[in-house]
Amino acid sequence: MILGYKFFQSIIIALLLYSMLASIIGTFIVLRRITYISGGISHAAFGGIGIGLFLSLNPILVTIPFTIVFVLTLFFLGKKLKIDDDSTISMIWSLGMSIGIIFLSFTKGYSGYFLGYLFGNILSISNFDLKILFIFLIITIIIFFMFLKELVFILLDAEYAKITGVNNNLVDTIFYFVITLGIIIMIKISGVIVNIVFLTIAPLITKELFTDLYKMFLFNFLFNLILSFSGILISFIFDLPTGPCMIIVSFLVFLIYKIIKNSRQSVNYKSTS
Repeated sequence: MILGYKFFQSIIIALLLYSMLASIIGTFIVLRRITYISGGISHAAFGGIGIGLFLSLNPILVTIPFTIVFVLTLFFLGKKLKIDDDSTISMIWSLGMSIGIIFLSFTKGYSGYFLGYLFGNILSISNFDLKILFIFLIITIIIFFMFLKELVFILLDAEYAKITGVNNNLVDTIFYFVITLGIIIMIKISGVIVNIVFLTIAPLITKELFTDLYKMFLFNFLFNLILSFSGILISFIFDLPTGPCMIIVSFLVFLIYKIIKNSRQSVNYKSTS
């Protein structure tokens, strides 16, 4: 029985924790329409991964301070030099990846590391990784629910929230800080590319189905869990890379959902006209 293997039990636990974390962070990323920022942070983190592997240190522990300093520095320079946020994100995206690839090129056997952190490698998840993921999940839940009212207020009307006394800058700083850490920690499981997909696909579906935030959290969690497990199952059966399988499954589900939705809307429109 495959469930009897310790590595598979670790995978199940990792998927549960990952899906919970992605459901919370992804919901706010999509609702605030800042998916491009999640992509920028994910690719910026690759620079820290390259440095960590080059120095033979834990990549995640190196990536956390590197990404925070790197992203904040470029955003600060962008504001000072009056560069648009979109352009700053593009620079973060490309520069972070470039730094990572350069350091990986000096690392023996870098090609395997490159693919592992680009598409994720859940099979290599360790107890240490699970502990970090669990601790950060608890921290994320506490912080988001502490500031849930303010986050929703800013989401609905940032200007009015500021007038009523909400410290937008403080809430946004905490929000982006948590998102940055969450994306970095999830990279070990999902990788840079899969991270972006799992933070956006499920919330894009649930935001069209529900208006209740808690229902969105719940169904994002379920969708992410089902999609990721399906991708892993397909990769096991056909001996394919796990990360790309998860991406393809997620994309196909999203595509089918949109086709069905548009077809129903078309039928309803014809019936009423």
